[in-house]
Amino acid sequence: EEQWMSDWTMLAKRYSKMPHVVAFDLRNEIRPRKTYWPTFQNPKIASEDPRGTSNWARASLEVARRLSKASPNVLFVVERLVWPQRGLSDMAAIPGALLPALNGRVVLGMHMYHWSGPGRFVPRWSEPPTLHWLFRGLRCLRIISPKNYGDMNSEALRQQMDMEFGHVLKSGKCPVWVSEFGADLSNAEEMDWLERFADLMAEFDADWAYWPLNVGPKPGSEGAEELYGFLSPDWRPKSERDPRLDLMARMGLSPPPDAPEEELGKEPLRPLRSRSKEQSEASLRSLFGSKDPLLAVKSAGDVRGALAWVPHQIKSGLRKVQTAQSSLVGLATGRDMATETLRKSSSASPLLSLPPEGPHDMSRITEEDLSPLSNIH
Repeated sequence: EEQWMSDWTMLAKRYSKMPHVVAFDLRNEIRPRKTYWPTFQNPKIASEDPRGTSNWARASLEVARRLSKASPNVLFVVERLVWPQRGLSDMAAIPGALLPALNGRVVLGMHMYHWSGPGRFVPRWSEPPTLHWLFRGLRCLRIISPKNYGDMNSEALRQQMDMEFGHVLKSGKCPVWVSEFGADLSNAEEMDWLERFADLMAEFDADWAYWPLNVGPKPGSEGAEELYGFLSPDWRPKSERDPRLDLMARMGLSPPPDAPEEELGKEPLRPLRSRSKEQSEASLRSLFGSKDPLLAVKSAGDVRGALAWVPHQIKSGLRKVQTAQSSLVGLATGRDMATETLRKSSSASPLLSLPPEGPHDMSRITEEDLSPLSNIH
């Protein structure tokens, strides 16, 4: 952490006299990694977790204070935690961890994709193919988020976006920047979602940044092609009109007033290829593997060891194991496997609660309530 702050201080001093550098995005997508489980707690009232949990609120506030000395006018983009993914209420609270200390200086950042979602979301491409039945059961029981953003119709997505950041914009407490979203042109489900999302972003009048501009091999993704980019492989504009640009126009994108009339793009761009659902999931798994919220568990030496960390981080509700068993057994697929899996649990203690319907902020439960998870063999 000290090295991270020292690096930022060096950058702030280096660019302090450059007027085009207006903000620092302090850290991208803070997510769990094995024993690293970030939290966001007001440092004035929170104590550090002896198990190694790191307080993102304390770290971002401290680095902002240091950077203010080198760059007194710069803005600080503080992104929300990626998993569990909560709304911005706590981050925008007054008094709170960031405000009023950084009043006029902080911008709250967040990312939204078709495959991501609120709370303890799990992308469909992250699920092992042989365990789809299990994840359907976990969604039914709300152990993981029942719906990702791409599963929501326009009204449900509107309510979710209002709960997560719309109310902060309306209150005027601080700016909000949806600094990542995107879609694959050849993925019909993602494009349908992007259209709904673009209309709602225009409705909320939210600031945004599309990810990404470029195409080609994506760094850190085993040579996977960047599916969301706008440019041709030679980094020149495509000759066909990209319908995603039309959606960006709904959100306020427009050329500079003195730009020459665009000769390209008279014909809409058709999908370059069509892929089956399985192919799409495989491509997304390769492309976004580093964003997998289950990476901490998947990378563990043994699953039981990983589950020992889960009770401290997954903030679930209460339900008897017997109730979970009877519900999972009722699934059309994986019935026998679900029964056998739950029989292996030695605990009959509460495991899960069902939060009310509506926008999901599934994140508040005590660690004591979750102790039965550590007994699963």
